[in-house]
Amino acid sequence: MNPKKNVWLAVTILLSLTVNLAGHRVSAQHVDSLEVVRARFVGNYELVRYVSFQPDGKVTPRNYVARIMYDPLGNMSAIGMPNDLPQRAAVSGGERTVGGFAYFGKAEIDIAAGTVTHHVVGAPIRPELVGQGRVRHYEFDGDLLTLSIKDEEERVTGQLTWRRVWSGK
Repeated sequence: MNPKKNVWLAVTILLSLTVNLAGHRVSAQHVDSLEVVRARFVGNYELVRYVSFQPDGKVTPRNYVARIMYDPLGNMSAIGMPNDLPQRAAVSGGERTVGGFAYFGKAEIDIAAGTVTHHVVGAPIRPELVGQGRVRHYEFDGDLLTLSIKDEEERVTGQLTWRRVWSGK
């Protein structure tokens, strides 16, 4: 056989194998990408910013202290309260003062939609949330995780930005 022909045959075979392997790698990356996103969620976060967006475009800061946690098994929990809740309780005259949010459950990530759904298992402050899915649109920027709340028209009505304080590693 001609040596030039052997080289071209070898190059053709290598290119063919490379294309086939690259195709397999892409699908493996697609499968792994959900695992990569799940791993990015794992950790404990503190709230650094919470705002509400009114229909008229007004931005309302929500002064909250809060934590959210995602574990490697797909569990999550979130708890938060207004910063002024202790002061409100102090002037309530002994009445029970309630405010904030607290719930836990399973976290389901949809990478195509860019959402995480918190499937509520327990919610001591608002038990009517049990059994509901709380859909949040997520975005990562370094150690920051932003969760956006959207209404039926896909308008952002609230946004919580969290800073990772522990990654679970």
